[in-house]
Amino acid sequence: MLMKKSDQYVDSFYFRYPDEERIKMDRSPFRLINSCITRLGSAEYQRENYPFTVVELVLDGTSEICIEQECFTAEPGDLYILPRLLSHSIRFYDQRHYSIKKFFVVAGNLMDHLLNAYGLYRIHHFQNIRTAEIEAVFDQINQMFSSRRKIDHDSAACLVLKLIQLLSIQVNNTNSASYTKYRIQYWIERHLHEKINLNEMCHDLGYSKSSLFRICHKEFGCTPYRLHLKHCLEAAKKIMQDSPDISLNDVAVRLGFFDSYHFARIFKRYEGITPASFRKKLQ
Repeated sequence: MLMKKSDQYVDSFYFRYPDEERIKMDRSPFRLINSCITRLGSAEYQRENYPFTVVELVLDGTSEICIEQECFTAEPGDLYILPRLLSHSIRFYDQRHYSIKKFFVVAGNLMDHLLNAYGLYRIHHFQNIRTAEIEAVFDQINQMFSSRRKIDHDSAACLVLKLIQLLSIQVNNTNSASYTKYRIQYWIERHLHEKINLNEMCHDLGYSKSSLFRICHKEFGCTPYRLHLKHCLEAAKKIMQDSPDISLNDVAVRLGFFDSYHFARIFKRYEGITPASFRKKLQ
């Protein structure tokens, strides 16, 4: 049976009459709102459309993490990121239903931009990545949050930047093909707003068409065209998240679709819901 654990931070986020501090938090690109060492005791822990980003470093215990349709097993030494505005659940394998973790929770979209800048956006699970440096960042953030002084959110943001840099170094060092992979991703990101030109892509990257297709299949499991489309759809979702009042036609035009109907048809084919339905989930 699914057990939903109450979360005081979610409860306090949904308010009828916002005070000054809450308005600042809602407008700020970064706010540290929680940090601790936790040991959960439910058989399953679930949050729907959670409005904050959670980063957890597993010290002990094994659990299954599901973020929307993506599921993975988190073991000691792993780190995972639960993105804001998505639903997620945690299920514990141990009969004692526990997992000891260092974690922090932040509000705002700054972390999304940092993860994207370091090529880690949409990467949720980092296996066997616990190091003294990474753990020290969690300890410093926890110390900052636990102190009786007013939280220095700018300093906390610098610590989060340091963590993302350390994660990026670890990922690049353990993936021999990462340089080629990120070159292709970088080219795609620079050409999101136009129809993909395969000849231009091959020329800029220095590959023949056959080599480019082979590399894309090996690194991404899809063709260059499909990779470009995937990035376009991710960009569309981010635009709708960051600019709730923007029209779907403007989103379509910005990302090179013919019109809003073409955009909606492609979005539903690959995401399973219409852009309008996706937008409603964000509200």
